[in-house]
Amino acid sequence: MPNTLEKIRILGANSKYDICASTASSRTDKYPKLFGNSKNWVGATASAGICHSYTPDGRCMSLFKTLYTNKCLYDCKYCFSQNCKHRVSFTPEEYARTFMKLYSMNVVEGVFISSGVCGSADETTEEMLEAIRLLRFKYNFQGYVHFKILPGVSQYLIKEAICLSDRISINSEASTKGYLSEIASQKDFKNDIEMRQRWLKYHRIRHNEEAMKELK
Repeated sequence: MPNTLEKIRILGANSKYDICASTASSRTDKYPKLFGNSKNWVGATASAGICHSYTPDGRCMSLFKTLYTNKCLYDCKYCFSQNCKHRVSFTPEEYARTFMKLYSMNVVEGVFISSGVCGSADETTEEMLEAIRLLRFKYNFQGYVHFKILPGVSQYLIKEAICLSDRISINSEASTKGYLSEIASQKDFKNDIEMRQRWLKYHRIRHNEEAMKELK
């Protein structure tokens, strides 16, 4: 059974092609110390699990960036996880607790959460959302969260993800229906991708409008 650090290494490596406007570092000398003796240092760079993303105002932010699980019902040809021998998952509490430990050590400042699709898009998204709920309401984390929507997820879960997150996105994966069928034959371009993009845009606009009303 992989421990938490091993899960970070595996799921962090599997998430490295999920775009979040980030830069990367190959310096890993401090990484094994994250769960050991860290009294004499703050901050770190790592090849898996932590990335550096730039905010709209130009600040560089360290993000905890891993998949929630690399178990997936799809067999997409482009997916890095397909070649991974080890299939692992966080639990919501484990994910939230791990992030808060790294946050308290000044290693990360925010979250980028994505995932494979284990069981169904709704089941996996519900677990991802539970991890973010724990961060927000159990651990009182009010910092940055980027939530990656899974193809085929239900509309009500998109709405909740928008409420809990600072940024939300979905991978287009392909520019046309024909190309998607070549690289991810189990996914439906119009239903799983385009429709979810429309829902995301609609509910994000509505959410922002409601937030602006509350400020007036």
